[in-house]
Amino acid sequence: MENEPKNPNFSPSPAAGPPEPEAGTIADQPSPPPVTPQPNEISRQMDSLLADAATDEQRKKRRKKLIRIFLYVIISAILIGGAAFGALWYINRQKPENVVLNAVVKTINQKAYRVTGDFAIHGEAMEESGIRSISIRSNDKSSILPTSSETTITIITTDEDEFEIKTNEIYLADGVLYFRVDGLTETIEAVMQKVMAEMTAGMDYIYDEMLPSINYFSDILADIEGTWWRFDIADFGMPEEITAQYDCVIGTIGSINTSNTKDELTNLYRDWPLLDVTKTGDKKGDYEGYNVNLNAANTAGFLNNLRTTGFYQGFSKCMKSANESFEDYSNVSASDVALTGDRPTFTLYIHPWSHELRSISVNYGDSDVDMFGSLTLEFVDSVNISAPEESKPVMELVESVAIKVCDMFVVGSPYTAGGLSVEECLTSLMGSMMGISAAQEAWLSES
Repeated sequence: MENEPKNPNFSPSPAAGPPEPEAGTIADQPSPPPVTPQPNEISRQMDSLLADAATDEQRKKRRKKLIRIFLYVIISAILIGGAAFGALWYINRQKPENVVLNAVVKTINQKAYRVTGDFAIHGEAMEESGIRSISIRSNDKSSILPTSSETTITIITTDEDEFEIKTNEIYLADGVLYFRVDGLTETIEAVMQKVMAEMTAGMDYIYDEMLPSINYFSDILADIEGTWWRFDIADFGMPEEITAQYDCVIGTIGSINTSNTKDELTNLYRDWPLLDVTKTGDKKGDYEGYNVNLNAANTAGFLNNLRTTGFYQGFSKCMKSANESFEDYSNVSASDVALTGDRPTFTLYIHPWSHELRSISVNYGDSDVDMFGSLTLEFVDSVNISAPEESKPVMELVESVAIKVCDMFVVGSPYTAGGLSVEECLTSLMGSMMGISAAQEAWLSES
């Protein structure tokens, strides 16, 4: 039938009661009360089993939670301790003296650099001589050796006339120097005339007497400008001793850019920092200002201990081999290097995080003159510096200038009939200077 159970054997029969027990069987004995499991008991047993399982799970969770808390405590302690250590490290690192120390050490260890500079000078004392201001603009690049410099000097007179002198210098690693000057003759002649006019105001006859000398001096200067001149000590035919000493000096300068010398100078500066430091609160962009002054005691210590470095000992050995009479400098005291009186204020501008030196400013002023300016540094891996394509040996310039000076001061100059040779002219000039010196010495001894 449709509504019958799928398995009739498991279906209770509502019409049939329990079977009757047979006579004489165990059923005739009194029966104990039936034990019927109560639904609530089954539920309690199940709850107990589930509760035990839940308790184990909770224990595991609690253990995990305690472990996490413990780890949080440890990590927090580490972080807090690390932060405290980091804060102490930062505070110590950011002390003004340490900032400047790190900046100087970093600068010593740079491979090469470019520098631009601007300086200006003016004041009442200058205006009294007819000059309102002098400004200097420089552009340099260097790896110690080689090095090059371009400088423009602008002079403005009290009449608002403006003159410019441009100079170029190139110093190569082999010790050969090249230089060139432009605008020198016109500037010097005009400025000297202006200064002499101011100084001899009301005394025209003195000015008239000095004017030929100014013009003659300008004629000498004309030989200098507009040409690249080459100074090579080999061109002068110097004695071997002098040549050897010059080569020694050049070699010592070049060795400054080696890692050994940099390490020696770095360690020496750490032990004897030359500068006393005060933070100014002034800023240039991201760079903070620090005023510095020379520490006389540390400077003396630096110089005295410099003699123990391989850098200096190599120089000393080199010089003594070239000149047996060469002696190392004696012990230096703080009083020997102490600066007294008015002096410029120097300010270093340094990045607060990298401790890289960016610029140096200088400021000086008194009742007579004011001077201020700055240098801006850029550190690079290398610089490209080479000799000019055309140049003349400076010996030609020396001979040309010597002839004109001899013509002005020595009787029988090379320009006169049967005059002196260049060598005789130079000898005569030296003799004149020696004669003046001897006369002065005799006069002093008599007095």
